[in-house]
Amino acid sequence: MKSVFAPVTRSFRSFLPVLSLLFFVSCAPFTGGSKTDFYRSHPVSLFYTALQHGQEIESFEGKAHLTIESPVEGFQGNATIYYRRPDSLLVKLQAAFGVPVGSLLITGNRVQIYNIREKSLSESEGGNVPLNSLIGIGLRTENLFEAVLGLPRLPDMLTVSATELDSLHYMAEDGNFTYFIQTKTDKRKYIAAPDKQVFLQYVLFNGSDGDTTLCTFRQFRRFKNIRMPRHVQISRENPKERLSLFYTRMQVNKKFPNNRFKIKYPKDVKIIHLAKAKK
Repeated sequence: MKSVFAPVTRSFRSFLPVLSLLFFVSCAPFTGGSKTDFYRSHPVSLFYTALQHGQEIESFEGKAHLTIESPVEGFQGNATIYYRRPDSLLVKLQAAFGVPVGSLLITGNRVQIYNIREKSLSESEGGNVPLNSLIGIGLRTENLFEAVLGLPRLPDMLTVSATELDSLHYMAEDGNFTYFIQTKTDKRKYIAAPDKQVFLQYVLFNGSDGDTTLCTFRQFRRFKNIRMPRHVQISRENPKERLSLFYTRMQVNKKFPNNRFKIKYPKDVKIIHLAKAKK
């Protein structure tokens, strides 16, 4: 079977001259047709316009229904989520009837997971860690930003040189555009819609453990120049797990107090040091 990464239509090197035009493209009026027609004819601009939604979010606050399905245990409840650019995230979980379950805090490379039932605080200074101890699913913290915002990140695209990427290709498919990226450690696939200029789907093929993570985004809301999905679903094949978020309230670029990104826990909490997850 031929790999989905085989089609070659454009390389990343051909993207570089286009980057300088993107700000003009996003602001200039379209006189020769609709925006949809423009992005159908300019898939490179579509790709970076879809990425730009995440770049314009300085802060986010939301409340969502959360469902988790896994072979270990399931969960149905609610999540209150706070995000501040570039790397601060607080997630508070409540079970049925608003009973607090725990909290997850990410600030830079530091991760704290507070489990109320077990009265434990798991900590890591290494950044990327699995979230089994709180939500019973092997989702890693590096995927959590994409999950709560519904906006895929492009790792190192804006800082890495073109020679450090093996390839980036795209192709038209079912009225949308599918983009393929292969780095030294993994493969990624993005599907973008020309009519909304957003990513509808994102797939990560992790080369180190053979795992596949599929992210699907639906029901987009507009906040000025930003579009965010109300419904986010993330699923993994090995083991078979699925996380679904449906937002009932969303606020973008709202200012937070300085003490927002802290977890409150009792003094006698059990401290557990987490190992950094392998990439």
